[in-house]
Formats: sequence, structure tokens, C-alpha cells
Amino acid sequence: MSIQKKKKSDKVFLPESIGIPDGYSIIRVGTSQSLMLKFLSCRKAWVYSLNKVRSYGTTERTNFGSLFHYVLDKVYSNGKIPNSAMIKVFIEEYVEENKETLQRLDLQKLEKDIAVCQVMSEEYFLFYQSDFVDKKFSGVEQEITAEILGYKLHCKIDGRYKDPVGYVWNMEHKTKGRISEDNLMKKLSFDTQNLVYALASEQFYKEKIHGVLYNIVRSPQLKLGKTETLKAFCERLKIDIKERKDFYFMRYEIPYTENDKERAVSRFSAILGEMENCCKGEQQIFENTGNCESLFACEYLDACMSNSFEGYAIGNKVFTELKSINY
Repeated sequence: MSIQKKKKSDKVFLPESIGIPDGYSIIRVGTSQSLMLKFLSCRKAWVYSLNKVRSYGTTERTNFGSLFHYVLDKVYSNGKIPNSAMIKVFIEEYVEENKETLQRLDLQKLEKDIAVCQVMSEEYFLFYQSDFVDKKFSGVEQEITAEILGYKLHCKIDGRYKDPVGYVWNMEHKTKGRISEDNLMKKLSFDTQNLVYALASEQFYKEKIHGVLYNIVRSPQLKLGKTETLKAFCERLKIDIKERKDFYFMRYEIPYTENDKERAVSRFSAILGEMENCCKGEQQIFENTGNCESLFACEYLDACMSNSFEGYAIGNKVFTELKSINY
């Protein structure tokens, strides 16, 4: 599918000539932690995102994580341990709500994502039954907007809870395939997303955030055998999860001190300032070729290589993960 869109200035809508959308500003419209990270990764990719350019391949790669995240959202919002029938209903709701996007996925891939999510969700909530006893959850999947340093930050918090001592924690869900625990722990000590959400939560809710419970679910590394049915694969996966629960389900409590938060504010000031300067045309926008391929190839690699958006599409909004923000 080719993109036909042209900007109001009548410039040709090509990767080499694409610019900041008319009227966009971090001060007036705002940004999110995902856009901040996109900017740090590659300014050109950030501009593509601001212009709502989307790659179909991203959905296929991220669908399982989005589906599992949706189930966690529904269950924690519901506030009680689910049975398998309830999990199935939530999965069906996700498929219905995203049917337009999911039509582009390979059917076998979608069926496998659904089946694996059912198995993993059932085992996850068996493993973490205590969440519904010793944690008082609030604000599950709450969308908030806070102002930090004069800039608007739009956030979607996976969950908040009070521990038995009375400390308030944010909860962050992640599905990951590869995990290097040593590197992860180092990174989490100053993680952008965790600290953006902590600072925004403190401003929005007017209460201190003690830290973040980083909740990791490992995407299955087992492969479907050539002659194996999906049902047999799921039975094999369930046995593997039961035998290696600590491999599939990992949690880290990451406390953040006031000094950690002050350092984060200083860092965010520099990042947001550069982003706004780019919006005003005071700093240059360029490709960061060092990030074209890391764990996964950049979704915009083909666009930069060919100077064409052939095979891409224009989405409906910039903040796709936020229902309350229509921009």
C-alpha cells in the first residue's frame, strides 16, 4: 500500500523531505516516553512517528506482547483471580477491538499468539495469586497527563498499588524474549520509562512513588514442531512453564530515591529541550544509522533506504497507545 498523503505546504511526502507536522510542539501538544525514546534512538524515525507513518511488520512482531498486556489490564482491573473461561473472553475482546489491524497478520501466527496467551495467562495468575491479596491496586492502565519542566508528558501507567508498609509503587509489565539480568538491573536503575512515569504519577496523584515493580513475562522460546499440532504444543508449553516458573516469570522491585528523580529531571530537561528545538527548526533532524539494526531492524529501514513510503500506511493518530489523546 502506498501513501498518498501530502503536507499542507504541498511538499512531496517522502522520507527525505518529511518534517515536523504543522502545529506540533511538545509544549502545546505534548510527548510520551515512547516518543522520547524514539527521538533518542533516531530523530528521523521520531519524525516519521509524528507524521503517523506505520509499518505493518511491527504489529506482527509485537502482537503477542500487546495481547498478553491486554489480558493483564483486564484481570487487574477486575480485581480477582480469573479462570480459563474469563481469560478466553478477554482474548476474544482484544481480537474484536483490533480486528482491522489483525487482518494483516498471518493467520497461523495469530492463532498461535492466541493459544500461547491463553496458556501463559492461566499459569501467570496461578503463580501470582498473592497479587490479589497483599497488593491494593488502583489506576490500572490509567492514562494521565503531567507537566514537567513546562512540557506535557502523556503516560499510560500499567498499575499502581500500596504495599503492606504503605509505600506506593508503579507496576510495569513487559514481555521479553531475551533477558540479560545483569544488564537489565543496571539499566533499570535509571530507566527512562520508569522515571518518567514515576515523576508524572507524583505530580498527577500528589503522592510519592517509592519505586517500580518491573514485571517480566518471558515470551516462549519453544518452537512448534513440523508435525506437532497447536494443541500438543500448548500442552508441552504448559508443562515447561510449570517446571520452570522462575524462568518465565520474573519480577524486580526498583526503588527510586529523591536523588535518582532529580538526576532524571536534569536528563529529561536536556532531551525535551532538544526535541522542542527540533520542533522549532533550531536543531537538525538526521538519521542515526547506528540504530538501523539492533535486536530488531528499525521499522523504517526500508523507507530510509528507498526514500519511499511504499508498503507503509498512515495511522489515525500519533499517540496510538492512548485513548484519551486524539492527536
